[in-house]
Amino acid sequence: MKLAMLYFDVPADVINNFEDIVTNTEVLEHLVTNLTNTTVGGNVSYDGDILLMLMKNNVVQNISFEEIVQAIDITKLVNNNDGTYTYTNEAGDAVTIDVPADVINNSRTLLQIQKF
Repeated sequence: MKLAMLYFDVPADVINNFEDIVTNTEVLEHLVTNLTNTTVGGNVSYDGDILLMLMKNNVVQNISFEEIVQAIDITKLVNNNDGTYTYTNEAGDAVTIDVPADVINNSRTLLQIQKF
């Protein structure tokens, strides 16, 4: 008697039957029963207003994108609303970029360019 080899492709089965799985009330009850009050360090949740991260020590940490961006935003480009921009580099040095003056001072070169 020869035994037949069986092969199960679990990821493909889950993907192909996902709709049936997630709408099955028995599966839902099983998940709720077994996952309620369980935590894994690093869980992230978003309620539409606040992004929270559950740390490994069960402390909930508010994640502020504004604070993250400000912490890494080390250069700035500010529109001075007069045709100039002020660029501040990583060292805190400010440089003014005067667009109208640059166009006027380089008009001869700009007018000679045949492709824009």
